[in-house]
Amino acid sequence: MKILVIGKPRSGKTLLAKNLCLKLDLVHINAENWINELLEKIKAYEPPEDLEEGEEPPKYLSELEDNVN
Repeated sequence: MKILVIGKPRSGKTLLAKNLCLKLDLVHINAENWINELLEKIKAYEPPEDLEEGEEPPKYLSELEDNVN
């Protein structure tokens, strides 16, 4: 189940979302924080130096992260 809470700044969206997640036993994900962490992960990635020519580096992003990237 996915629930998207939208509204004006400082209207209580985060509090509502966190309380809903507690009541419904869901995971709360703050999209802005998640995207910022993903961008940091992408910036910090350095492919291995010992790759053969034409060899693909190992995946370091999940499928969802890769789609967002």
